[in-house]
This record gives sequence, C-alpha cells and structure tokens, in this order.
Amino acid sequence: MLVQTFDLTDQEFAKFKELIHRTSGIFLSEQKKKLVVARLSKRLRALDLDTFTAYYRYITEDPDGAGEVDNLINRITTNKTDFFREMHHFDYLRDKIFPPLIRAGETGVGPRRLRIWSAGCSTGEEPYSIAITAAEAFKNQRGWDIKILATDLDTDVLHKAAAGIYPTLSVTPVAPEYLSRYFVREGSTYTVGPTLKAMIAFRKLNFMDSA
Repeated sequence: MLVQTFDLTDQEFAKFKELIHRTSGIFLSEQKKKLVVARLSKRLRALDLDTFTAYYRYITEDPDGAGEVDNLINRITTNKTDFFREMHHFDYLRDKIFPPLIRAGETGVGPRRLRIWSAGCSTGEEPYSIAITAAEAFKNQRGWDIKILATDLDTDVLHKAAAGIYPTLSVTPVAPEYLSRYFVREGSTYTVGPTLKAMIAFRKLNFMDSA
C-alpha cells in the first residue's frame, strides 16, 4: 500500500514557523523543515488534506479546525527526559535545599509547606524523580504539605505522565529500593504508586499565554 507524501514549500514553511512561534514560543530553524514534514504529514492524511496550505487554512480559518493547533504543537515538540536525569540537580535538592527547610519547620521559623514547579515535565520522569527525592528527604517529618505542579505544552505527554506507567527500561535509573517503595510492577511495566501521585498535579501550560 502506497503512503501519500507531501511537499512543503518555503512559503508554507514560513507560515507554519510563524504560527508555531506565535502560539507556543517554539522557534524552528530552517534545518527543521524536514522534521515538520515528517511529523505533520500524518495529520494531513488523517484529515484527508492534500497540501500543507490546506492544513494551514484548516487551522487558521476553518471553525472545525480550532482545536487542531494542539495536535500541531504536540507533534512539533521534542520530549526527551529520563528518571533522575542530571543527577546533580536532585543531589542539590537533597543536600542543599531540603535540609534548611526541614530545620526551619522543626523550629517553627518556617511553615511546613513546600511547593515545587516542574516546568516542561514531558512524560513525567522529572516530577516523579523530584517527588521521590522529596519523599525520601521528608519521610521522618510530620505535618508537611508537599505538592508539585508539573506542566507541559504537549497534551499527549501529559496524559502519559498522569498515567505513570513506564516500561522496565525507562525505570533503570531508579534505585531498586525506590522501585519497590514507590512503584507497582505489572509484568514488563512499572506503575507509579499512590504516594507519588498524590504529590503531583499535571496541568497544560503555555508560557506564551498571559497570566
């Protein structure tokens, strides 16, 4: 079976570059033209459109295409993340940020309330890694209210993050004791347990939107 292919002219690419930048803040260099063709062609086929110009008009002029911009942005965004990626960040939280907060809470100088924002959370590995680090640091403390706001522009990855289901290979960086404590193994996958899920709220957020 032949798969329909599409050409993207320089003029069309310029229009999509402007639309993507205006709606998401993402800037595409000229070298990303092939990426745009590869990632958006599936949407053209799904919508039975013959050209990128028709797709652009569908998004910008057709009332039925008002929600299509989410699909556009979801396919353009790059989501690379891992559990405990750049471990020194989590070491810094554990060794430098959390101890003085705990001491302040114990002495009554500070509130026993902690709020953390994971921006660009992708499929959830970062906020869950933060949650594990916090849960371990505060496990012997009582009365602490700890919440993590995890946001991303891509609604597809947010759904995956909220589900919290990962293949065995993805959780390789997680220490075995944390896997047994905070995850539930189900065959070849690991599902984030209720302790971590209760700490995190996943939300869509576009930095280009006004507050």
